[in-house]
This record gives sequence, C-alpha cells and structure tokens, in this order.
Amino acid sequence: MTITQILSPSPLQWTNIQIMLEALLAGHLVALKLQKRSHYWARVFITSLLSCIIVASIPVNQMGTPSVLLSGILLYSCALLVLTVALYACYRETAWTVLFCAVAGYTIQHLLSALNTLAERIHAYDALSSLFPAFPGLRIVTYLALLLSVYLVCFSTVCRPARTLGHIMVENRSMIVLTIVAACADIALSFYVFQLFLDYPSSPFGVVLALYDALLCALLLYMLFELAINRSLKERASTVERLLDDQRQQYAMSADIIERVNIKTHDLKHQLTVSPSVQNLLHDYESVYHTGSSALDLLLSQKHSEIENLGIDFSCMADGQSLSSLADDDVYALCGNILDNAVNALSAISPVSERLLVLTIKTQGELLLIHEENPFVGSLAYADGLPLTTQENENYAHGFGTASIRRIVENYRGTLYLHDRDGWFYVDIAIPLPSEDPANAR
Repeated sequence: MTITQILSPSPLQWTNIQIMLEALLAGHLVALKLQKRSHYWARVFITSLLSCIIVASIPVNQMGTPSVLLSGILLYSCALLVLTVALYACYRETAWTVLFCAVAGYTIQHLLSALNTLAERIHAYDALSSLFPAFPGLRIVTYLALLLSVYLVCFSTVCRPARTLGHIMVENRSMIVLTIVAACADIALSFYVFQLFLDYPSSPFGVVLALYDALLCALLLYMLFELAINRSLKERASTVERLLDDQRQQYAMSADIIERVNIKTHDLKHQLTVSPSVQNLLHDYESVYHTGSSALDLLLSQKHSEIENLGIDFSCMADGQSLSSLADDDVYALCGNILDNAVNALSAISPVSERLLVLTIKTQGELLLIHEENPFVGSLAYADGLPLTTQENENYAHGFGTASIRRIVENYRGTLYLHDRDGWFYVDIAIPLPSEDPANAR
C-alpha cells in the first residue's frame, strides 16, 4: 500500500478502519480493569494507529466479484488477530486472557454492526433524516448514539458483573476452548451473514438476517461472560474454602500451643523460686480474656497486642457461651476475619484517638447475634452484598475475608448484613440457635 493510498483511503478502506476502531474501543472496554503496561495511553494511540493502517492495507474486492468472500474472511480474521495483538501490547496479562477480551470486544463490535445494518434495512436513518432535514449530520449523531447505547448495555449487563468478581482469568481448559470456539464462530458468522447479504442485497429478508445476526452475537457474548462468571465464582468459593481450612489448622495448632503454655504457666506459679512480679505477669497472662468460649479467648489473646500497638480503643462485650452451637474452628475463623477486616480499616484512621472497634456477641430469643462496627476512610462499593476491595495491591487473601464470613454464616443457616453509614462500617450476623441438639450445625 502506497503513502498516497494511506493518506486518501477508499470508501471500502474507511469501512475497514471504522470496524477496527469499533473493535478496539470494545476490546479496551472489556479489558478496562486489567493490569496495564507502562506508558499505557501512548501504547493505545500507537497500536490503534498501526491497527488502522494494517486493516486498511487488506485488499478488499468490490461486491459481486469472485474473490469478495475470500477477502471478507481475510478481513474478519485479520481484524481479530490485530485486535488481540494490540490489546496484548497494552495490558500485562496472559495471552489467553487477552484473547478472551479481544473475542468479547470483537463480538460486541459485531453486535453493533448487526444493529447498524438492521437500522439501515428498516430505513431508520432515512426516516430520521426526512423528519429533521435541517440537520445534515444527523446520521452520524444517530450512529454514535447507537454505538454508545450498545457498548453501555454490554458493559453494564455482562462486562461489569464479570469484573466485580475480580480479575478475568482464562487459564482453565474449558475457558480456553470456548474462547477459541467463539473466535471461530465470530468469523464464521460474519462470513455467513456476508454471503447471505450478497445473495439477498435488497430483499426484505435482509431485515431478518440482520436481526438473526444480532441475536446470535448477543447469545455468544452471554455465553462467554456467563462461563467467565461461573468460573470466577467456583475459583472464589475454592479459595474461600482453602482459607477457611488454613484458619482451622491455625486454630488447632494455636490451641495446642496455648494449652501447653497454660500448663507450664500453672506449674511456674507454684514454684517457690518465682518472684512476685513474675507471679503477677503470669496472672495477667491467664486472665486477659475469659468470655466463655475457648476459641474466642484464644483469638482475642492473639489479637490483643496488634490492637494495642495500633492504639485501637477496643470494646468487647461477648457472651462466649452463646457461641457453643458453633464449632470452635468456625468461631475462630468467623471472628478472626471480622477483626482482621476491622483492624485493617482502622490502621488507616488518623488521628489514632478515632480508632474505635466495638464487638458484641449475645443471644436474643432463638438467635445468636454478632455485631461489629468501626470507622473507616473513603467510600465503599458493594457487589452481591459484599464490599469490593479498595486496595491497589491486593494480596492473595485480601477481599476474601467477607466471603469467608458469609460462607461460615450460611453453613449455620444464618444471615449476614454488611453496610456503612456516615463513615462507619457495620457487620450484623444473626444465626438461629439449635432448638434441641446443641451440637454443631455443620
């Protein structure tokens, strides 16, 4: 392709460039929350420019020529490949994750193209132009409104719900296979509809074809993100379960260590060689927390130093015996996650005098009630009843604390209500008490 052709593209080449820009916009919309490479906006500009030049260089024959279908397949395949490479140059992700975003973006663009064709076939643009003849640019404005509507609907209905569950990961075999199948389906669908439009250039059947094309794109997009959401939910549940198992193992080891220390402490108190000051220290150690729940006592004893070092004013009114219907390791994990989240939020509070933490555990009627409240900095967004993480550099366990809390509460057929008001965050848990058998509900 010569410089002159690049500077003055033909109408068909302008169409290719338009398709590429639409696909790039959709692809970046899907990949919006992925980890970006350095000089992100410069990369976006350069890759967009190069992508347009590449697709404009693809030879496209006029309608009705023998090789038009071959050039059409070449265009659709090349557009998807260029989109994938462009996204990979902008985002620091695996090739499969980038391919997923590229296929999803290409499908969104295909949906836009189908709806645009449908509008042309039903003469919607011509009707608007006749109604408002004083606005020569109305067709462009209407097209941009359609583009904005399609992309916003796709973002709010499929893209955004998938991202609220966390990072889009495409590593397992089923996701990879579906992504490849979706890519082939996109190209095949484009080719098939293109062929039908050649066979029926002005037939009313074209309206049905455009609507059929749009519905298939919407279905394909739904399948892509539905599998991604389901996979994320399974990964999240598996992670929560592993974290709970780790916490239960930690409780078992800590309880064993504390029991041994208590035995040694008891023996030391009865040795004549121990000075009165050491006797007082041992007494303080034995009497830090006595709530009636050994698991809660162990947890509070472990958190005591951290809470004190951060200058947190900790108010704990806990009837540990009310926790007897819960397994000890669940008590340890449940209350541990509540306190960990609160301490993490309070560490950002300044001045230190405003670091307040209230924990209340009691029974009321046939319910075990657990309430926690603490101030926090910033604002919270919620997804599926749980607050979204606000940390830029989240570690492996971050963001799963509240999910672990809900998993334990649901295991005992309880309810969890997380909310915030006026700069305070509240945790309210209600678990029905067993009517007869006080054994664990698990």
